[in-house]
Amino acid sequence: SKCFLSKHILNKRIVRVHGNGEAFDRKVFREIEHEKTVVDAMLNHVCRGIKRKGKQLWWELVSSVNKKKSSSLFHFGMTGAFVVAGVPGMVYKSFKVDSMNWPPKYCKLELEFDDKTRVAFCDPRRFGRILLRGEDPCVEEPISKLARDAYLDAPSLCDFREKLMSSRSAIKALLL
Repeated sequence: SKCFLSKHILNKRIVRVHGNGEAFDRKVFREIEHEKTVVDAMLNHVCRGIKRKGKQLWWELVSSVNKKKSSSLFHFGMTGAFVVAGVPGMVYKSFKVDSMNWPPKYCKLELEFDDKTRVAFCDPRRFGRILLRGEDPCVEEPISKLARDAYLDAPSLCDFREKLMSSRSAIKALLL
C-alpha cells in the first residue's frame, strides 16, 4: 500500500475530504467524534511522505496554509485498503476491492487531491482504524507501543545471535 500510494499522492494537496457525513463510521474513526475534525486535519494539507511500522501506515502532512506538520494514521485491520479512482484495485484471496464504482463500496474516507486524483479508504469488515496524530506519530500510541519492525529495524546478525544464545526458551517463543 505504501508504494502503491506514493506514486499517486506524494507532494499533492488535499482539496476535498469526505468521511460519509451522516454515515460517519465511529468504529473506524474510533477516537474522532465528528467528520469536521477529519476535514480540518486533512483539508489543504500536502502529503510529504508515507511511512509504516508493523501494520501501521501514516501520511506525513504539511498544511499549505500555516506549514504546520501532522500525520494521519491508518491501520487496515483484516480487509482495509486504499483505492485510487481509475486504478485497478487490489485483489485479496477472499474479496476484491471495488475500484470500478466511485465512491467504492465500504468507503470510510474519500479524498480528492489538487490534480483530481481521488483516493478512498475502504473497509468492509470495519476492523481498520483511522487516527489523527501530531508531527511525529512514532512518539504517540499506538506506534510508540510497537516492538521493533522485523523488516525496517531488524537486529544485526551479531545481536540476533547474542539474544538466541542468552535464552533457554523454546525457539518459537523466542522468535515471537
